[in-house]
Amino acid sequence: MPYLPYFSNCKGYGSTIPFWALMEQHYVCELVANEDTFWMGSFSFGLAPVADGCEEVIIQCTYDEIFMSQSPLPRWYEVEGETPLFELSTEPVDYFDLMQKDFNAIEVLAVAPAEGVGEENSVPKEVAFGVSYYQWNRDAKRLIGVEMEYGNVEAITEKE
Repeated sequence: MPYLPYFSNCKGYGSTIPFWALMEQHYVCELVANEDTFWMGSFSFGLAPVADGCEEVIIQCTYDEIFMSQSPLPRWYEVEGETPLFELSTEPVDYFDLMQKDFNAIEVLAVAPAEGVGEENSVPKEVAFGVSYYQWNRDAKRLIGVEMEYGNVEAITEKE
C-alpha cells in the first residue's frame, strides 16, 4: 500500500499519509538535487554522503477508533511489543507494478512498536516512527531500518 496505515486524519495530509509525501514533501525535509547527490558505495570509506534527509517531522493526527467499544482483535496501539503492524518495501515499488509482482519476491521491513502500551483502555498520545535509509544511487534510496515507539500513554476517559 502506498501510504502509512493506521495514521489518518492528520493535519496537512487528510485521510492518509502517502509514504513518499512524508519523505519528500514535508517542510523540514531537505532535498538534494539528483546532480548534487553523492551516495556511498562499497569503497567510500572516510567520505560523507550528500543526500535527502528529514529529521524530527511532527504531524498531528486524530484517532479514528471508537475507544470504549469492544473489539474482537487488539487495535494497532493495543498489540504486544514487537508485534508487526505492517511492512514497508526496502526499495521503491510503483503501485501498478506492485499489482503484477509476486509479493513474496519483494524485500520488506516489518514495522512494530518496540513496546506495547501495557495497559487496557490506554492510548499513546505520541507515536515516534523512525526510518533509516541509504542512498544507493543518484535516484533511489533503500530502507535499512524502521522503528516505532509509543509515548505519553494515557488512560481513556468516558469523555474521549
